[in-house]
Amino acid sequence: MELYRWHRGKRLVNLSKHHLDFFDACDVFDGRPIITGRSDRHGEIRYISVGKIGNKFYSVVWMRRDTVRDNVKWIISFRRARRGEERAYRDIHGSRD
Repeated sequence: MELYRWHRGKRLVNLSKHHLDFFDACDVFDGRPIITGRSDRHGEIRYISVGKIGNKFYSVVWMRRDTVRDNVKWIISFRRARRGEERAYRDIHGSRD
């Protein structure tokens, strides 16, 4: 089972900065087409996943935290995708879904 977690304070910062809630970031991983690549930072192995919710592109920065029983995606950031990220998505999945 895939679980999603985040730091409460980081969620509040993200809400203030991007007006997006980490709860909604989970939608990117619901089986829709996405692209994912590594985006290491601060000595941590991080990933960025880009997907479409409605008619807009979003990026989720996350890292994997495995516990004894579960795989956990630790969400770090959720924001609108940058042009290059959207272009990379379209290069792989086309301009329509």
